[in-house]
Amino acid sequence: MKIIIVGAGKVGSALTQQLSADGHNVTVVDQDPQLIDNIINIYDVMGVCGNGAVYSVQKEAEVEKAELLIATTSSDELNILADNAAGSVGGAGGGGSGGAAGCG
Repeated sequence: MKIIIVGAGKVGSALTQQLSADGHNVTVVDQDPQLIDNIINIYDVMGVCGNGAVYSVQKEAEVEKAELLIATTSSDELNILADNAAGSVGGAGGGGSGGAAGCG
């Protein structure tokens, strides 16, 4: 199953660990390039640096191919925006979660 996790903090990292170990195709989106580098070097996952609520970032993460989007940011507003954006792209969103913020 293709799964996108928005937010690479404690919860996002734990989900990434478990889901990748279970053999799922996981892509992690986060604003912090260091978190993305760490997570892709530890687990067999793809990483995208950027705001998980932004259309272009979700396209880069191939949200239209995802069956599930899991939002784990500390911002409820960003989580909702990411989910809504994913639903607009035709991906896994539309149910109520998602988010991150810009890389720099």
